[in-house]
Amino acid sequence: MKRTNIKGFVSLKWQIFILLTFVMLFINSVFYYQHSSNLNDEFKQNRDVIYQRNLQAFQGLIIAATNRLGQIGHLIPLFSGIKPSINDDDISLLKARLEEYWPILSIETDIEFIAYYDKVDLIHVSSVSNQINTLPKELISELIQPSFADEKPVTIINCQAECILLNAVPVLSQKEMVGVIVVGKSLVELIINFNSMSSTNIGLLTSVTGGKESYIKDWDVYISALSNYVQFKNILQVISETHTLNDLLRPYSQVYYQDHIYELRLYPMADVADSTTNHIIFIDDITVPYRNNEQTKQEILLTGILTIVVAEIIVVLALWFPLSRLRRTALALPLLAQSEYAKALDTFKSNQRKHIFSDEIHQLDASAIKLSHQLQFLETNIKSHEIDLASKMEELRIERDFVNELLNTAQVIIITQNSKGKILLLNNYGQSLTGYSPPDLAKMRFCDLTGISGTRNESYVTDQFNSIIASKESIYKHESQLTCSNGDTIHVAWLHSHLNHKHSYEPAILSVGLDITARIQAEDHITWLANHDPLTQLYNRRKFQEEFERILQNAERYQHRGSLLFLDLDHFKYINDTLGHSIGDNLLTLVASELKQCIRSTDVIARFGGDEFVILMPSSDEQSTMAVAKKINEKLSHISMPELLGDNHKISISIGIAYYPKHGESVDEILANADMAMYHVKKRRRGSWHVYKIEDHAKEWLQNDIYWRQQIEHALQHDRFFLEFQPIMNLETNRIELHEALIRMLDNRDQIISPESFIPMAERSNLILDIDHYVLEKTIKLLHQNNQTGKSYQMTVNLSAPSLVDSDLLPLIKELLSEYPISPRQLIFEITETTALADFSAAYSLINSIKAMGCLFALDDFGAGFSSFHYLKKLPVDYIKIDGAFIQSLASNRDDQVLVKAMNDVARWFGKATIAEHVEDRVALEILKKYKVNYAQGFHIGRPAPKLVEQRVRSL
Repeated sequence: MKRTNIKGFVSLKWQIFILLTFVMLFINSVFYYQHSSNLNDEFKQNRDVIYQRNLQAFQGLIIAATNRLGQIGHLIPLFSGIKPSINDDDISLLKARLEEYWPILSIETDIEFIAYYDKVDLIHVSSVSNQINTLPKELISELIQPSFADEKPVTIINCQAECILLNAVPVLSQKEMVGVIVVGKSLVELIINFNSMSSTNIGLLTSVTGGKESYIKDWDVYISALSNYVQFKNILQVISETHTLNDLLRPYSQVYYQDHIYELRLYPMADVADSTTNHIIFIDDITVPYRNNEQTKQEILLTGILTIVVAEIIVVLALWFPLSRLRRTALALPLLAQSEYAKALDTFKSNQRKHIFSDEIHQLDASAIKLSHQLQFLETNIKSHEIDLASKMEELRIERDFVNELLNTAQVIIITQNSKGKILLLNNYGQSLTGYSPPDLAKMRFCDLTGISGTRNESYVTDQFNSIIASKESIYKHESQLTCSNGDTIHVAWLHSHLNHKHSYEPAILSVGLDITARIQAEDHITWLANHDPLTQLYNRRKFQEEFERILQNAERYQHRGSLLFLDLDHFKYINDTLGHSIGDNLLTLVASELKQCIRSTDVIARFGGDEFVILMPSSDEQSTMAVAKKINEKLSHISMPELLGDNHKISISIGIAYYPKHGESVDEILANADMAMYHVKKRRRGSWHVYKIEDHAKEWLQNDIYWRQQIEHALQHDRFFLEFQPIMNLETNRIELHEALIRMLDNRDQIISPESFIPMAERSNLILDIDHYVLEKTIKLLHQNNQTGKSYQMTVNLSAPSLVDSDLLPLIKELLSEYPISPRQLIFEITETTALADFSAAYSLINSIKAMGCLFALDDFGAGFSSFHYLKKLPVDYIKIDGAFIQSLASNRDDQVLVKAMNDVARWFGKATIAEHVEDRVALEILKKYKVNYAQGFHIGRPAPKLVEQRVRSL
């Protein structure tokens, strides 16, 4: 087996050996450093202890000597003849006595001299050595004066000639201090005493001039006293050449001299006389303890080195054989990559033999054996896997072809984009629809294709795409226009989702587009139908009122006048009933065409429904208005429809005229007054015109309002109102599922009065709110009663326009639902399209508030005047009730069929259920089922009745 050629190979055993060496060296270095530091610290501490002990011992000798001198000073006056000579001031006698006792005192007490001073510092006697004569006067003054002042002994050391310890003791006579005895003793004797009690040598260094042989030049001091003088004087001379006195003042001052190590310590003493500095010097030969300390450190170092060597030998011996086995395994592993499984297995198995215990290497060999078997098995089966892989690749190719075919045949636009919005793929359907080829798309981004590049929407769409890429879960829906290569524009509804990608050039967004051009066109057509009368192509009531409001505001701003013509075709009902709806429709179309020829281009004309037309003439006077009215009647009188009406039938129209601002300031007021003027013509002479006059109808209308107000109030007070219920059928199940509650009134003869007679007056007087509350209470109470009998119904209740701002309505609903518990979903509120649009915000707020209670909502008379399907999308209603005007002629009128189908499709698109009103025949019902309208209501389903119809399948 050959070792794999790996650059910088170092065997594992040598790595362990080197690592262990470094670790052991580091540990022993730390151990040696710590122990060496401890030994040095301990050695220094011992030297400090010895120094302090020596210092204390020397200071103790000085204190003992001071006390001894004090005792002697107190004893001397007690000697015979001393005290009397002092009292008598007999100097000769005092001197004779002191000389008499001097030999005994100097021998017995080792004192150097005795002196006596009186209060004026006069010398009376001195010692034999004549030391007293060498004391300076300043020293005598500082020694004597404190003693006289405090009457206490005073001690001082003087080193002027030689270092002497002086003690001044007061002398009393008749309790009065009369003088001072000064006793002195040399410090040399103390040094001799110290040397006898300690192995440390001690000396006294002074600045006082002494013998030439005792002078140390480099230190400028004299050796006043020194134990082992001959030996250490030479040592101090040599040391002074390399060390200053300040060096010796530092702790642990060690010097080397003639293969010996000495420790020198200085202790400074203050001299009273000349203020020079004198020192006590301690000299210790520390050669033996110092060398012992160094030898101990060497022993520690050698022990550490020996430990490293022994540990490495043990580790090498312990790892050599296991690592040799590991080496053989490592060299055999590359054989597996070369498919030489037999050789590798022999090596692995040889490592397994003749071992009592197993270890990690055995486990490695066992794993290697297992791995070799697995690799051999995998290699054996790799060919079969290659065959399977080829089969899978073929399946993937078929699947890919299927996906490509699906992309190219699906009737939707499919685009993939990268993270920067660049188009990477457009399916065949998208290419055929837009006319763009792949080379054209290679230069385009999605924003370019949809035409929003460079517009405000581009940044918004880009942000949405970035959000999709970042979140990986969100989708983005929107609609946009798409300009084809031929310039045509189509409308597309887009859905964008995330695609997994790693690089910016890979597909990141999947965009699926549905061509909704037909739906948009249908919505536009429905929007047009919402503003126009489909039969005559004129404005409808809603659009006319909107235009009238705009023109009226401008007229008020610029002080313009104008006129309104309210027209009603005479005898139209007769023609419609006798000749049929188609004849009536043709007549209305012809009349509308003639009316447009009679007015100016700035005038506004509309059909209000049935046979009613209105013409608004801005900036017109009375003369021009009457001329137009006259022209209209003349024009219509010449209409000839012999094939339909016969030769003798003439067409006429009744015209009511109102001027603004003369006859009103609001749209409703002017329309109402023109309508009144038109009815005045109907009553007096048809086929003419009449200008509104207040006296024409005021009394009549006032009496009518008073009458119906009284009837309504009487009906509310005496319960003369009752409800009838018209069934509403589910066209899918043919079951009656809903009912509409309708208000009825009984007169004094118990005859039923239609709501058309009293509702307009109730709306003008706000009595309509009381009627709304009455119907609501009766309906909820009835639903509650039926629930208790096991019969559950859903009921629709109409709300009037004033209810939008009725502050009592919502509290009343909550109170009734609490008093008569029912499911809120049993109650469906209705509001007309016109009422909702008149105050959209109030309607929106009311609908949301009622739906929050759990009730449902329906939009009534849908299509009669809805301005925009934008509002339909925003109003949160559940049902849409298609206006009956579109249902009555559904079987014969193609326009009504298109409009009803379109309104139902749009409503279903927004998730609303639809209810068709005024279903009066089976043909209309079948058409509604074909259009998938959800519900139907009308006389063909059931007439209003006092009782509810059970929820059963009906055969119609």
